[in-house]
Amino acid sequence: MFASPPILRFGKTEGVMSKGKIYVEPRAGGGFGAKHEHGKRAVFTADTQREVIQGVKEKYPDAEVHVARVRDVGPGPDKFRKA
Repeated sequence: MFASPPILRFGKTEGVMSKGKIYVEPRAGGGFGAKHEHGKRAVFTADTQREVIQGVKEKYPDAEVHVARVRDVGPGPDKFRKA
């Protein structure tokens, strides 16, 4: 008989999940954190944006990483940029 194909869970590949969009933002207590698009908790935190971006890209290689610009332009902070 034929062997059945392995059952794969959607979004998982060898223990790594892809979650679409991840946003890197400054944290209130200092440093930076990364959250999923509709997430409330940080999935990765570090002291610098660079460390967070590298960590997120290693943990979620297929995700779109968007980084909050830390500068102020006009009435409020600037928008997000792609990492």
